[in-house]
Amino acid sequence: MPEYGERIHFIVNVLFAGVILAVLYAAVRLALPVTLPFFIGLGIAFVLKPVTTFLAAHTPFRRRAASLVVISLFYALIFSILFGVCAAAFSQFGRLLTLLPNLYAEGVEPILSAVNRFLARVFSLLSPSGSGQVGQFFDMTLEALRNGVQEVSASAVEWLAEAIRGLPMLLTTLVFTVISSIMISAD
Repeated sequence: MPEYGERIHFIVNVLFAGVILAVLYAAVRLALPVTLPFFIGLGIAFVLKPVTTFLAAHTPFRRRAASLVVISLFYALIFSILFGVCAAAFSQFGRLLTLLPNLYAEGVEPILSAVNRFLARVFSLLSPSGSGQVGQFFDMTLEALRNGVQEVSASAVEWLAEAIRGLPMLLTTLVFTVISSIMISAD
């Protein structure tokens, strides 16, 4: 059986390791959003360094000018692709959100109403009192579906608005990433 002092020593070591892990987690959690653009810029500059070196060696550009050209072309390509994809995605998503209630009203609801009429006829043949209950149940189901579609459409519009509100922070991060990659690549 271990001695009392060894137990205390083990508990102190476990607590010390826990405190160190908590401090590291907090440091990463707080520092990562601030330093991430610089790390991304460093990674981009590192990846594009062979292209910059090749361009500087085979053209009259100096290394700094070559790095500026390569980084500018890289970001122009990336931003063009992202702009095209995001513009198309937001456009289609917005159209879907505006068409969703009409799609339900013109496509789904008539089919469900036809099923309701069919089931009402079948239940009226089996039990006349049961057909009224089936009709009420089906009407409540249709109303719940209609409300659900409206809620989904409204929450999707809210999500889209929230995403648009986050754009300034995203743009600030992108600016810092671009500037840091240009500065790192130029040196």
